[in-house]
Amino acid sequence: MKKQKWASVFLAACLAASLMSGCGKPQETESPASEGQPGTEESGGSVAAPETAEPSDTIQKVADGDVTWTIFRGSHTAIGTQINDWSETLLYQEMEKRTGVHLECITPVLGQEQTQFQLLVTTDDLPDFIEGTQGYVGGGEAMIDDGLVVDLAPYMDQMPNFKKQLEMSDLRQKEVYSDTGKISHFPGFIENDEEGEIFVGVLIRKDLLNEVGMDIPVTYDDWYEVLTAFKEQCGISKPLVPGPEMFGQNNMWSAGYDFGYVDFFGTGVPFYQKDGTVRYAPLDDTEKFRAYLEMMAKWYSEGLIDPDFQTVTDINAQISTYSSTDCGACITPYSLAPVLSGIGQAAKPDFEYTCAPIPVLEEGQETHLYAATSQINLNQVAINADIDNLELALKYWDQYYTEEAALLSCWGVEGVTFEYDEEGNPQWMKTMTQNEDGYNFLSMRIANLSQCTPSVFERRSDFVDEFSIACNELYHEHGDNAYRISSSITLTAEENEIYTMYMTDILTYTEEQCIRYITGQESFDTFDSFIEQIRSMNVEKVMEVYQAALDRYNAR
Repeated sequence: MKKQKWASVFLAACLAASLMSGCGKPQETESPASEGQPGTEESGGSVAAPETAEPSDTIQKVADGDVTWTIFRGSHTAIGTQINDWSETLLYQEMEKRTGVHLECITPVLGQEQTQFQLLVTTDDLPDFIEGTQGYVGGGEAMIDDGLVVDLAPYMDQMPNFKKQLEMSDLRQKEVYSDTGKISHFPGFIENDEEGEIFVGVLIRKDLLNEVGMDIPVTYDDWYEVLTAFKEQCGISKPLVPGPEMFGQNNMWSAGYDFGYVDFFGTGVPFYQKDGTVRYAPLDDTEKFRAYLEMMAKWYSEGLIDPDFQTVTDINAQISTYSSTDCGACITPYSLAPVLSGIGQAAKPDFEYTCAPIPVLEEGQETHLYAATSQINLNQVAINADIDNLELALKYWDQYYTEEAALLSCWGVEGVTFEYDEEGNPQWMKTMTQNEDGYNFLSMRIANLSQCTPSVFERRSDFVDEFSIACNELYHEHGDNAYRISSSITLTAEENEIYTMYMTDILTYTEEQCIRYITGQESFDTFDSFIEQIRSMNVEKVMEVYQAALDRYNAR
């Protein structure tokens, strides 16, 4: 295999997929010269659209270094440690060199993204580009309708690289276009992942399993025996630390539906669907839901669950707790495992985490996990509707979908972050995998090649550490999204009003009561009243809203 095989394979895949694309396209939209669209003389943009451009393999120079735009980008724990600003990432610096455009990043304080974004909206001080919807009511389509961002759909001919990627599959078009045929944000595409990816897993101490002479647990009964052994034989004070992924809105532990309590990791909504019908987990099978809570309450009362689990919320607290010798197992992004093991080994040399399968009631029982959106990362970057030079902005972001940008986004720069092996395949350099400053691989990727940008990515598990690859393989076969509701469904303004009116209180009440049952603060004698209270809070109205949105999505 020659040095350029990676590029050849990428191009071949793009060509094959584009030839297979055809049916199921969204409805045609009006041309850029239509009344009220950005790019008309009235909006201050270009008067006439240029002729249809052709896609390119390489990043094109679009400016002479005299263009500076601002972009609102959400924060990350890497900000302030490895880098002070997203503009310092290798990706943005290289894109500046190659396009001639400088991006000045507006980075809110971690956890205050929505608040700061709303302030920018109310003060009419939006930057040129916006990452994500930042909780905007109605999402991307509402941002278009409210005049905040550009509808990209009419300008596809001006973005040949983006257009090429979008038309590679019907699924991409279904996810990216709204119900009304609009596109609010440039997305990211995962070019070799048809099924999506599981990011969160169940980690268990391998060294403790060796000490008690037990295998990796499979069923809930197995877990009860293992956690009990950790406590009684090894003196572990926190056999299981749930973290926010277990009892909060992102429930991974019970995602196999064995107990009827289903909160998919990463969905952002507490609903799922069976055969096209929207369900709310606590009301789907109340007996199984109660059985799950009763089991968790038993484990908690016997000291198998960390009594302080409710305080383990931010990433620093999680890392500190999960890497402690007092912790026996945890539910967390499995990519953290090598980091946690390394920290723990300072106190116990054989400290080591390994992945465990999602528990089931009976061995061999089928599970259906939520996987990250197949092929698409939505809501990457939107363009301010009042931007001065729309034509140039479209051309700039289109460069992120070239083959050259795909390699840059995935691997970085040859000789800096990766090298080619003898067969021509890119391989990470030690600067990424064994950083001299002690930063782990995941942090190095975020600080250098953050994927929170439009581009075409390889399947992420293909270029992370061997442990993460093994974990993903363990979960991936169950990540069929059988009950998942797509994150690209669109609520109308009226539907959003209903959701906002009722759902916050429903979620708060449900979560607080679940915690009270598990920690023994509430008797299960009140369980029936608890369920009836949820029903009385108009959850059915919210389910009707999501049902309508799901039906429209399925009809795209």
